[in-house]
Amino acid sequence: MEKLVLCPVCKQNRLTHYLSCKDYVASVEEFNLDQCTSCGFVFTNPRPEFNDCGRYYESSKYVSHQDNDKSFVLFLYRWVRNRNLRWKLKIISKYQKNIGEILDYGCGLGNFLNYCKEQGWKSTGMDVSESARVVVKQRYNIDVFANREIKQQPEKKYDAISLWHVLEHVYDLDETILEFYRILKEDGTMFIAVPNRKSYDAQHYKEKWDAYDVPRHIYHFSPSDIDVLMDRIGFKVIEKRGMFYDAFYVSMRSEMHSGKGMKVLRGFYRGLISNFKASGNLNYSSMLYVIKKK
Repeated sequence: MEKLVLCPVCKQNRLTHYLSCKDYVASVEEFNLDQCTSCGFVFTNPRPEFNDCGRYYESSKYVSHQDNDKSFVLFLYRWVRNRNLRWKLKIISKYQKNIGEILDYGCGLGNFLNYCKEQGWKSTGMDVSESARVVVKQRYNIDVFANREIKQQPEKKYDAISLWHVLEHVYDLDETILEFYRILKEDGTMFIAVPNRKSYDAQHYKEKWDAYDVPRHIYHFSPSDIDVLMDRIGFKVIEKRGMFYDAFYVSMRSEMHSGKGMKVLRGFYRGLISNFKASGNLNYSSMLYVIKKK
């Protein structure tokens, strides 16, 4: 395990215990979350060594690389995923009027990339999973590179870069965001969606909140964390949007961790409350950040 002594966002060393959470997906191990008392950022600490983290993704319960599970919650996940394809590209097109080149970092099985391709975008993917990269190439004939190959990408190549629930997994946080800065065009736009630990459902479920998803999620962002992180690298957040459906899915999954009955109905109810409260404070279960170079 790798123990961090400095906050990944503000680089201070004033850390305190925040929560202990169980891995409900793969190992059933318990992991510690620390909080920086300087900036408030929360992160998994200690975390698995990078070369050892792959085993925590090797489970049929890990949904982003699964395509044949028949459970209701996974059916809901795929329904929302497919429904969101048009919404995601609509947001991107709002800021990038002309169709160009898009990089989807952490592209999974390539559904979003393929939709972009069908709408005329030149689509490129990156993913840590070799099997996912093979699937995308075979299904859609889209080039997908390993994440580490981002350093071989040409400077100022992409009009848009998207990360849909990926940044919370990235080990080399600063280095990766600096690479995004290098390969994004000057007038390009980056779109980052991550869970929001300030949301109502996160506060309600506490250590059982599904979006903590330890140890796969090594960072647990709030909106202010993203502001600070992007500003330090040379970006600015120009818009924040809630991802409405995520509250329902995350709450249903969180109910499954509690062991109580009527999990789907209880999760739907909590998701509804979370979205209602977020309509007043913009603390949705998941947030989409629209980001430009300064």
